[in-house]
Amino acid sequence: MKLRPRFSLLIVLMFLLATTLGVTVPVSAQDQPGRDQRITARLHGSEMHAYLLQDLRAGDRLTVSMRTTSGNLDPVLGIIDDSAPPDEVLDRYRAETDRLIADGEQVSEAVNTARNQNFLAWDDDGGEGYAALLEYVVPASGDYVLLAGGSLSNFGRATAGDYELEVGLNAPAGAGESTADPIAVRLSGATGLAASVEETSGTLTASAPAASLRLVDMDAGQTLSVYA
Repeated sequence: MKLRPRFSLLIVLMFLLATTLGVTVPVSAQDQPGRDQRITARLHGSEMHAYLLQDLRAGDRLTVSMRTTSGNLDPVLGIIDDSAPPDEVLDRYRAETDRLIADGEQVSEAVNTARNQNFLAWDDDGGEGYAALLEYVVPASGDYVLLAGGSLSNFGRATAGDYELEVGLNAPAGAGESTADPIAVRLSGATGLAASVEETSGTLTASAPAASLRLVDMDAGQTLSVYA
């Protein structure tokens, strides 16, 4: 069957138009080039630092590592969504932990249960030694918050020190391309800063009229109160 010249010309024009305009195909998270960011900071006592992870896409793969570079810091990482302020989430986490301990659970078990209930993902000692290593696949596009702190700092085990945080997006931490566009942006303030209280007892005698106690690492500006 022969096509009429006018009809054939119409087909050619339609083909050229489609080729010129093209078809817009959404780029998946896996098609994005891997990125990497390195952050250094210092945690004091029961502080927890919060970092905004903005405009993540469903399917993005986050790999975060946190290691201590000074002090006795025992790193822990957590991820939450942005539906509530970090301080509010941490308050719920502490309240739930206290409730579980009051009900008879061991501290470590209570902490892990409360973390599972309040964080989307978390890690304590998944890296080398006491380092934390967290991998998370983003379930839905949007903003998230990364929490970096000291394990059990709010429950009588005060740890502090400098740390190095490495954040990889769609690439293992440290293996992506470092760019000027940050993945994680530190939120202002020291999230979760709270007083640390410890009680001790002893006996003074004529032969031992004095006693000494070792203090945890302290930083300039912190206040120490002692009552006897």
